[in-house]
Amino acid sequence: MKKLSILFVAMLVLMSISVQVNAAITTTSSNDGDLSKTKAILISLINQDPDPSISGETVELRLGVQNIGGKNADNVVIEVVPGYPFESVAGQSLIQNLGTIKSYQDEEDMKIIKFEVKIDKDAVSGTYPLKVLQYEEGKKDEFSVSTNINIDVSSTENAEVIYIDKTELVPGKQTEIRFTINNVGSAPLRDLRFSWTNADDVILPVGSDNTKYIKYIDVGESANVTYNVIADSSTTAGLYKLDLTLEYGVSGTIEERTLSTVAGIYVGGGTDFDVVFSDESSDGMSFTIANIGSNPAYSVSVSVPSQQGWSSSGSSSSIIGNLNSGDYTIMTFPITSSSSSNSLRIVIAYTDTKGERVSLEKSISLGDAGNSQTFALQNNSAGFNGTGNYANFRGAGSRNSGGIDSVLRSTPNMTMVYYIIAAIAVAIIAIAGGLYYRKKRVKKKRDSKKGSEK
Repeated sequence: MKKLSILFVAMLVLMSISVQVNAAITTTSSNDGDLSKTKAILISLINQDPDPSISGETVELRLGVQNIGGKNADNVVIEVVPGYPFESVAGQSLIQNLGTIKSYQDEEDMKIIKFEVKIDKDAVSGTYPLKVLQYEEGKKDEFSVSTNINIDVSSTENAEVIYIDKTELVPGKQTEIRFTINNVGSAPLRDLRFSWTNADDVILPVGSDNTKYIKYIDVGESANVTYNVIADSSTTAGLYKLDLTLEYGVSGTIEERTLSTVAGIYVGGGTDFDVVFSDESSDGMSFTIANIGSNPAYSVSVSVPSQQGWSSSGSSSSIIGNLNSGDYTIMTFPITSSSSSNSLRIVIAYTDTKGERVSLEKSISLGDAGNSQTFALQNNSAGFNGTGNYANFRGAGSRNSGGIDSVLRSTPNMTMVYYIIAAIAVAIIAIAGGLYYRKKRVKKKRDSKKGSEK
């Protein structure tokens, strides 16, 4: 009896499974299973676009609906029921009423319907079942048939270089630049190789090669790579192209993807100036003005703004023209100190290599100008501390004034120094001559004495 009960339960389970499988393709059945006397709806996937579908994106599905039975199917409704990783798309219906599907409407006569669903952005690669219901309009709760359509899903490895923190380099100056790489795909990125090149070799890495390695970047995360670079100090100012390359592997395959893009970095920009007091005469006060930066300066003008303790008897502005890096010139302004002020402000305006007008203010500590010394410079622009020791200046002898004469002019007491040196030299020669003459007289005297003794 117990064995018969177990057998009876097993038969019920098998019958249940049989009904469920058959229900995937039919809504009614005859007692003898003859399809010519029933309606049998078959739903299949015709294609998907894209194939495979991409995590985080939408996929268009085309389903084929056939009636392989001999009886018409009326008021047929097809409904897509999305479950993970599938989501509905805003504005897109997931239910379609096909009306009547005639008997034996299969293969070439099948109806093609289209649905759109979205794939969860975090879905990993694989095949996922999408549930599709078929029922007669108004009778969904009474009788519906469920069919699973298998959809291929692929997660995407996708990266982009989204940021470079420096867009301008000063020639000859070592600068750190940082590239940011962002994972914009739906799968982690592994074993990345990032590199860049400059075809003109104007910009080169210092202390390392041009390739950096990144082990892992998770979805939605970023990674930074940094380089120390120098732009050639002799290069012409302008915009230079960097060719950027990012290589990374694709999960679960031996495939490797390469992202190639370009970025621009400007080489050039502004410069800086040194101003040194040179001389004081009846014409006014002279100053040596030099371009101590790495970039040329165009349309340079110098002016002495109105300020307390100083007076001018003429023009307080003058145009120099262009000053290349290392060039200098001497300018005289008809100004005098009307008080005990020992500080003078001078404004230098110029056009940089980008065509922008720049103005710098320099403050010169003059001390006692009547001493005709070279005085220290206090620079009001950020990041610079200089001295007025112009004899060490690298631009000596450039086009606006030249050679040793300009150095002598920047130290007005040199004439007096020459007189002192000459006087000392004459005194030394006189002393040496006197000693030599005295030594000769003593020797002659001795020789004469020895002769008389004989």
